[in-house]
Amino acid sequence: MVLVTNNSEDDSSDTEASDSSDGSSSPAQRDHSRLDRLHSYINCLMDLSSVIERTYTCLQEERDTFRFA
Repeated sequence: MVLVTNNSEDDSSDTEASDSSDGSSSPAQRDHSRLDRLHSYINCLMDLSSVIERTYTCLQEERDTFRFA
């Protein structure tokens, strides 16, 4: 079984805190930062989808093996 973890949530909360705490970031910079985090989350989900698909296929094969055994 493959376990995939991503610490981007921790990173994003740090960035969010720094964005709102000093107030020096322009709205455009904050929007760009949010889009970067969203892009990272989407990439993570895409990576996870392949892991889920492989796991699902393995489980189906195991089920079929036990069904016909």
